[in-house]
Amino acid sequence: MIKELRISSVAIIDAVELSFDRGLHVFTGETGAGKSIIVDAIGLLCGGRAAADLIRTGCDEAVVEARLEPPDREAAERRLRRIGIDPLSEPAIVLRRVIARGDRNRVAVNGQMATVSQLSQLAEGLINIHGQHDHYLLRAPTAQLELLDRYGSLDPLLTQYQTLYRRYRAAEEERARCEAAQRERAQRGELLEFQAKELAGAGLRPGEEEALGEEATRLRHAAQLAGSAEESYRLLYEEDPSLLGQLAAVQKLAARIAQIDPTMESATAQLDAISIQCKEVARLMRDYKARLADDPGRLAEIDDRLTLIGRLKKKFGCATVADLMSRAEAVQAELEGLQHQEERLAGLTEELAGLSLQLRERADALSAARRKAAQQLQRRVQQELAQLKMEQARCEVRCSRQGPAAYREDGWDEVEYLIAANRGEELKPLRKVASGGELSRLMLAIMTVLGQADRVPVLIFDEVDAGIGGAVAELVGRRLKALSKGRQLFCITHLPQIAAFADRHYVVEKAPQRGRTITQVRQLNRKEQVAELARMVGGTAVTAATRRHAEELLLAGQAGND
Repeated sequence: MIKELRISSVAIIDAVELSFDRGLHVFTGETGAGKSIIVDAIGLLCGGRAAADLIRTGCDEAVVEARLEPPDREAAERRLRRIGIDPLSEPAIVLRRVIARGDRNRVAVNGQMATVSQLSQLAEGLINIHGQHDHYLLRAPTAQLELLDRYGSLDPLLTQYQTLYRRYRAAEEERARCEAAQRERAQRGELLEFQAKELAGAGLRPGEEEALGEEATRLRHAAQLAGSAEESYRLLYEEDPSLLGQLAAVQKLAARIAQIDPTMESATAQLDAISIQCKEVARLMRDYKARLADDPGRLAEIDDRLTLIGRLKKKFGCATVADLMSRAEAVQAELEGLQHQEERLAGLTEELAGLSLQLRERADALSAARRKAAQQLQRRVQQELAQLKMEQARCEVRCSRQGPAAYREDGWDEVEYLIAANRGEELKPLRKVASGGELSRLMLAIMTVLGQADRVPVLIFDEVDAGIGGAVAELVGRRLKALSKGRQLFCITHLPQIAAFADRHYVVEKAPQRGRTITQVRQLNRKEQVAELARMVGGTAVTAATRRHAEELLLAGQAGND
């Protein structure tokens, strides 16, 4: 439960510090005094939306802080660990939220930096806030379904269904992508097959283009090359005197010198080596000339091959034969990928068939549990309505299964709450119920049943008593009082019949102070309670009669408390 609440610089509240206990806490005051600001502040600690206009004029930031004592410390520690917050160091959870101008908002849990999402997760199941607009939210089919699931404690079944549903939807989306690709495959596949065949048929080899270019150059200059090789051979061997002949004469002279002067033996060795190299060059020139031939057919063949390679490079946007070969590998890989798509599509179709069967089973189980919970809920709500002076009212929670074509994130059920407020009237959907008082009582009946079912430790009701009064208001007060047993319940009300049942009564007042309007909240003693109830009964004109009425209300409320 909330043990302490501190609010500073929020709207027209300058600074308020409150302490609470178990039971029914009632807040009353004039319209516009700032009662709902208390609820808004607690809502901020539950992860509610924050806006800069919440900050009091002239202040840089608004601060809300609360000290919570969880009913189950071990469960609270598990919850903290689940959202990434360190376990408790003391038997309390301290929440703090700072709303600042600009982007300097801050959240802390037990002194640790946290996020708004973590606040929301932490508050879920610990604090429920029911505002004056919940009557209208109750008209929405999604809200009606959520209330039914909450009453039946169907979260585990719903989570199992949703996990499977998301897998099913992901598989459906992937299959749709594969089918779209499949429709394009015929045209794309024909193109790829043609390209693969064309590139494979070319028989490309690494370095081929360079080698063919060199060969073509030799063939085009064959006569010139042969002449040069022949002339080189002639000069080395056949010319008179030939280069090798003259070199032999020099070798003899050098040998004679070395016989007399051994220091010249190295010169003879070098001449021998030069002679050997010249003879090798002569042989190479002779053989080269023999290999050269003027072969126009071969040249034409090479030119055709180079033209083919050039055309392929231009067609595929490649610079080299190596690039063409890489492109051929890429085309082949894409072709294989298209074939894998067919296999993947077949696998997805099979997977979806299996998931569909599992999803149907989960949806059936969830639907059956909802129908059972709907019967129990409508019976319990009917009983609560009778306690709220709607004995003749009939309530039905209609749960209808829509079938596999209507799979949704929350199942395949349509849930609708119907009510007939008076005997003889036909059941009508809530969206067609015009009476605010009937909606208020129905909302309270549902919240009472849900509160008894889920045992959320802190309940907050912000003016859910709209449209009711008199004897009905007293009954509402008694139901709220009963609902507060063993937990903490906060209620903002304008009805003295409800306020009289408070375990703790707070009045919210605003008054000018140093040129500004200040909202103050204070707990009332018994005498002050009587005065406040008298004000609520008679307005500004408090008379002896209204004071006696207030006394009677308070006595009746205390008797109800006892």
